[in-house]
Amino acid sequence: MVKTTATASAMSSSSSEVESEAELIPSFPNDIALNIFARVPRSYHRTLSLVSKPIRSLLLSLRFFDARIALHSTDPIFYLTSSDTRDSWYALYRNPFNPSLFAPFRIPPIPSSSHLFDAAFAVVGPNIYVIGGTVCGSIPSSEMTSFFCYGRGGVPSSSVWVLDCRFNRWEEGPTMLAARSHAIANVVDGKIYVMGGSNSRIMAEMLDPAVGKWVELPCPFMIDKPTQIKQWIYLTDVCGERKWVEHACPSVNLDSVRGEASAVVDDKVYINTEVGEEVYHQVVFDARSGKWECVVEREDKLYLGSVLVDGVLYKYNPRGKIGGFDVKVRVWKESDYIDEGWRRAENDTLSILAYADGKFYLIWGDDTVKCHEIEVKWNGDGELLARICSTQEIVSIPRHYAKHHCLTVFL
Repeated sequence: MVKTTATASAMSSSSSEVESEAELIPSFPNDIALNIFARVPRSYHRTLSLVSKPIRSLLLSLRFFDARIALHSTDPIFYLTSSDTRDSWYALYRNPFNPSLFAPFRIPPIPSSSHLFDAAFAVVGPNIYVIGGTVCGSIPSSEMTSFFCYGRGGVPSSSVWVLDCRFNRWEEGPTMLAARSHAIANVVDGKIYVMGGSNSRIMAEMLDPAVGKWVELPCPFMIDKPTQIKQWIYLTDVCGERKWVEHACPSVNLDSVRGEASAVVDDKVYINTEVGEEVYHQVVFDARSGKWECVVEREDKLYLGSVLVDGVLYKYNPRGKIGGFDVKVRVWKESDYIDEGWRRAENDTLSILAYADGKFYLIWGDDTVKCHEIEVKWNGDGELLARICSTQEIVSIPRHYAKHHCLTVFL
């Protein structure tokens, strides 16, 4: 049975449904009123909730969210969290009077007594899944980094927390089969696939939220298990020349993967993993067939940790450029600096490229988070062009936030 912790603002669905039967709009049937309200942009919902108690109850009902999905009227909401997921979360809502601007709404942190670092994240429908991570006990907030966490006895976790973004409510989800930290998580056809980040024999597992139970995914790439896969590596030959050669790799270690080094293309999960100092694999899992393979072409590996839009994987270079990898023609292009005077250092607290509602957003910052709306397009010569359209300062971030994550949920 899933345990639930609700915020003060959350209302039970049963009471919401009862109150929603009250008259919403005078002289209008409630079904028609529901159809009207479901089309209103989410940025206006706070104002709309002040009109009457029945309308406020409707906006917090499951029926209302189902109607928005059926009408394809959901809006993208960005959720920000730090590396320590017990810190407060922020939902970024659009300003109703200026859609290019965002207003932060603070969300209570995970109701846990321990600090949790380096978790994996997945979004399924209105829910954000916080998967595994490194659990730490009582550490001063000024030292809240994963470095101190590991140094003070942090251990991987098999726990799963679920944020229902409709009601800002946290629930404990199904516990994983293996404890994981620095794992990767991807969603294919509504199912969550988690890989790596564990010394357990269970290197990969899958959760179908509708079933609520993790299932082990048989994986041929086990730690210290010899493989017959060949991979390209860059070596110096007997004449002193550096060149690519094909090399029989002794093993593939999924424990070396990181969350930013994966992508889903055509129901296949692509994962970058390291084997030795100069040997790199790109492991591929086909979610439809359940089969694994390894990409051998040294030049044809996908650029992962990216945003997939119309067959192109886009990625932000922290030094100030946008790159795009065309999956079909397997060509990488990079824009000029999006701002010649703005070249960010690679160790910025936050620099994430997001895509929603037909627009790109670059969310970045150190002590203060800002959001750039970026226009990205290809010209007739196949060149990638990018420019900043607008900038909005969002929220001040405590200095102990070591790293941030940005998740997009449609509500």
